Amino acid sequence: MACIADLISGLSPKPTFLGLQEVTPGLLRDLSPLLQSMGYRINFQEGVSYGCAIGILTHDSTNSEAVVAQVLETGFHPYRSSQMARGLLWVHARLETIGEVLFTTTHLESYIQGNDGSSARERQILEA
Repeated sequence: MACIADLISGLSPKPTFLGLQEVTPGLLRDLSPLLQSMGYRINFQEGVSYGCAIGILTHDSTNSEAVVAQVLETGFHPYRSSQMARGLLWVHARLETIGEVLFTTTHLESYIQGNDGSSARERQILEA
């Protein structure tokens, strides 16, 4: 977790959005305070053993009054055909520099015994 935080903290400018997949509750618990200390708000796919997360840079950590992104709305769209609780995690935000944006991240279906998941991934990406 510290390596991920160190990588992000070394970037200039910091990315406004971070799209993460295969985030476990333990990883989220350890990584969230590090990202929050840099000004990120974390949204996570709830109720899963691992899922998607989005980090949104809401404040400049060097100037706590400087708003980078204002979160307007967040959500999760589960894929209808998923057998693995997969879906699309999204955030609708207003950026000081360019206006409103929609940022998403997803984790598509994986291999299941006897099924490589490729047809499910195709359906899911079209659904997204």
